[in-house]
Amino acid sequence: MNYPEIIVTHSNTDFDGFAASVAASKLYPEAKICFPGSLNRNVREFFNLHADEIDTVDTSMVDLERLRRLVIVDTIHCNRLGEFEQVCACSSVEAIVFDHHRLGAKSRKPDFVAPENYVLSEDGSLVTTMLKIIHDRRIEVSPLEATVFALGIHEDTGSLTYPTTTPRDAEALAICMRLGASQSLIGKYLHNPLVADQRELLLKLVDELKPAAVGDVDVFIAAVRYPRYVDGLSVVAHKIMDVTDCQALLVMVEMEDRIFIVGRSKSRLLDVARALAPVGGGGHSQASSAIVKDRSLEETRQIIIDNLPAIMEEPLRAGDIMSHPVHFIDVDTTIGDALVFCQRYGHSGVCVTEGDRLAGVVSRKDLDKAIAHQLNHAPVKGIMSRGIRTVEEKTTVHELRQLMATSTVGRLPVVAPGLSATAEVAAADVVGIVTRSDVLRTLHPASVDEGFGKAVVQERDLRERILAMVGLAPLFEVVQELSTGYRGVYLVGGFVRDMIIGEANYDVDIAVEGDGIDFARRLAKELGGRVRAHKKFNTAVVILDSVKPGLRVDVATTRTEFYDYPAALPTVEHSNIKRDLYRRDFTMNAMAVSLAAHDFGR
Repeated sequence: MNYPEIIVTHSNTDFDGFAASVAASKLYPEAKICFPGSLNRNVREFFNLHADEIDTVDTSMVDLERLRRLVIVDTIHCNRLGEFEQVCACSSVEAIVFDHHRLGAKSRKPDFVAPENYVLSEDGSLVTTMLKIIHDRRIEVSPLEATVFALGIHEDTGSLTYPTTTPRDAEALAICMRLGASQSLIGKYLHNPLVADQRELLLKLVDELKPAAVGDVDVFIAAVRYPRYVDGLSVVAHKIMDVTDCQALLVMVEMEDRIFIVGRSKSRLLDVARALAPVGGGGHSQASSAIVKDRSLEETRQIIIDNLPAIMEEPLRAGDIMSHPVHFIDVDTTIGDALVFCQRYGHSGVCVTEGDRLAGVVSRKDLDKAIAHQLNHAPVKGIMSRGIRTVEEKTTVHELRQLMATSTVGRLPVVAPGLSATAEVAAADVVGIVTRSDVLRTLHPASVDEGFGKAVVQERDLRERILAMVGLAPLFEVVQELSTGYRGVYLVGGFVRDMIIGEANYDVDIAVEGDGIDFARRLAKELGGRVRAHKKFNTAVVILDSVKPGLRVDVATTRTEFYDYPAALPTVEHSNIKRDLYRRDFTMNAMAVSLAAHDFGR
């Protein structure tokens, strides 16, 4: 029959592909939905019950020679479209693609799609992006369609638990509820019970599970043969994730001369779409799948395992998140003075020394309790925690979290390499401190996203804006090169404000965690400039007429300051960028953007 416009998704269609197809039919009402392969069991059961309300056509009814528009959702891989693969590259067919599956940092547009016809979503669920378009166009959505959309968002975001989930996904689910989505249907089809074959396969896979420590992620891998085809391997994999609570899972099942593979990941460090790419897999960072026909199970398993180290993201380590310099008090310091010390620096605790050795840590909470019992004049050694475990700069955040979760101490001193984690160490060997807050900020970063109609400045945008400043690119390139010898180098103050709002500003202020005057001299040497140093204030002015006539760069050492009593002159100490920003007067002066090579633009 003559169906000039068709909507397709990948074979073995799950609820996100199914829901995206229904959403596309709202945007392209003349197009017919056609599923090129099988549906997952829970999707098939839902569709069979509501087939009269969802307009679809069978592939046998589509004349590919008469096809003029192909709307592809939830995939960019033609080989997952069944018989529609042959029309992807056909010049007479207009291809439109909606997808959100990113392979690593970049996603390349397929050659068969014009740029204006390619939509790559930033959301956790593709349905979220498509629902926003539907919502903005004021297209009517029925309660059944809202239920389908909600099922797709739940499945693609792990019910809003996957790291890729955005606030827009939550907002889209709220819209579905307002549109009448059935919570009972969502509960029924989202948590589908296993049938007998699936239960048997699950037990077999669990028996074969083998852990593989790859970088900072514990990956569980199972490869088995099964005598007959079992539908819904992704459902089985999801149940295994629930049972084992593993960070990442790769299951491979050889059935009917084919190997079916499902990958799942809860970690930002392991992208399972990239993990399965060598065997033709597709998907996104948290969920991916593949079907292999021409390799043995053992060979396929080995290819995937060999690929894992190369695709693992480098984990954050203690050296990346620790605070420095470290402040100490003596064991004989009074509890009252220790509390004042913590208040002065804004610390939730402080390291305690006995002579030149690290003796322990005292928390602000313990100090407050002691003050409440009127123990102000007692020495801090009576309430501090002794036998503190130390960590090295290379200790991963995952390991830090486990250490803190199994102890009551919320601060871990970071020591020089090679020192025992439990041995006594010299105070001079303590190079930083990691707190619960430092760890939690990395595990649960504040999520700022667009929402429905809001805008934010992304790191990528800031990098581009910095390098786009007329005449200043050579300066910032040299700053990146010089930054490797310092804890941090930052743009601060009004320059950051004006860059964000799009105003030109050549009053460049740089803050250095380290010796600011030394940095200024090296900068002037590299760019042929002159330096005026102010040693009393640890600041310098670099005159760079060679870069831009009249260009001045103010360089300051990051510092903190406090006052012993009202109207007293400030006591100034070297500090990190966080404490430096705290002391500033206005909000615009308390903004900083990193110029260091490893996190330029953050």
